[in-house]
Amino acid sequence: MPTRPRWVSTDSRTRPTEVNRGGHSRRWWLYSARLESGAGAMRPVVAISEANTMAEFQAVAKTGDIPEGEGRAFAVSGRMVAVFLKDGHYHAINDSCPHMGASLATGWVEDDQVTCPWHAWRFCITDGTWLDNPQSELKSDCYEVRVVEDEIRVSGARPPGTRTQTASASDE
Repeated sequence: MPTRPRWVSTDSRTRPTEVNRGGHSRRWWLYSARLESGAGAMRPVVAISEANTMAEFQAVAKTGDIPEGEGRAFAVSGRMVAVFLKDGHYHAINDSCPHMGASLATGWVEDDQVTCPWHAWRFCITDGTWLDNPQSELKSDCYEVRVVEDEIRVSGARPPGTRTQTASASDE
């Protein structure tokens, strides 16, 4: 009888963990492997439909930490948020791609869109719209961004369908 495929999840802080994919969905396996590893591109996937409520703005970086046309991922109130600097304005969306959980902060940024590094799904960094199918209800959560002095601060999710309040790099 052939054995089911197994993957080994390793992390320098823990011993290798064997993950048996048999009998479980691909989403469950990806979620479990990310929880086990806790490192690199493998990180916990936050449910897309989960209401994101962050009452206050949280400082995530200094204004010089994010190069123009790039993104960086930051933990904000237990969630990973991708912050992008494009054309002098900061934008923040959920860092986890709704497709398979890749980090959008490591994606390719062009115009007002980020392309997922795993499967090339494209999302608008200003309102979270899935650009490959704009009529779809699938969106990435957006977060309000403010620049206070030289700090980039991120707040809670914007209501679905609204554009984010972006902060200019010159709003200091």
